[in-house]
Amino acid sequence: MYRRSNRCNQTTRKSGRINIAKQLERDLHNSLEQLEKLHKRKELWATVADLNQRGILVQVVKKLAHQA
Repeated sequence: MYRRSNRCNQTTRKSGRINIAKQLERDLHNSLEQLEKLHKRKELWATVADLNQRGILVQVVKKLAHQA
């Protein structure tokens, strides 16, 4: 009887570790996606700053305002 109970506990512990591992994998995946989004946003703002510094951004805004 004791052996069955022990096996059930081992199975439960193993199942718990698997669930934790799956959750950690999901968390890691979500974190990587968030980092990619932040990186793309940073690249966008770096491009905007560069265009602004070269005066191109102002020209584009004026064109768009004129078309409207």
